[in-house]
Amino acid sequence: MLNLSEPNDSPIWRFLSEHHPTLPTDKKQKLFQLLQESGIPATDKIFPWVVETALTRIEIASLQAKLTQTDSNLAGHPEQLKNSLEVVLRPYLEEVGRTRIASDKLTKELRAAAI
Repeated sequence: MLNLSEPNDSPIWRFLSEHHPTLPTDKKQKLFQLLQESGIPATDKIFPWVVETALTRIEIASLQAKLTQTDSNLAGHPEQLKNSLEVVLRPYLEEVGRTRIASDKLTKELRAAAI
């Protein structure tokens, strides 16, 4: 496995730099690690879909962490505050739903491409 502090020689890192140049470095490193663990070479025809799936997983994990923290913060507050915050959180919950739908669709496309 390559050192994450110096992945520039990796075809995976080059792919990410070319196709996702604005991705923050911390997310790029997480993505790089997931892609390395997948064992799928950057030259494989399904690699772009694998990248998108991994990005989706990173986003889902980030959103779940935010929701868990918010839920934890709400546990100590009155019901009225919970109800008002539900309105504020609705866009995040909808985004999680859209991300899951996109992930499911991408998984189906990957399975179809693999057949």
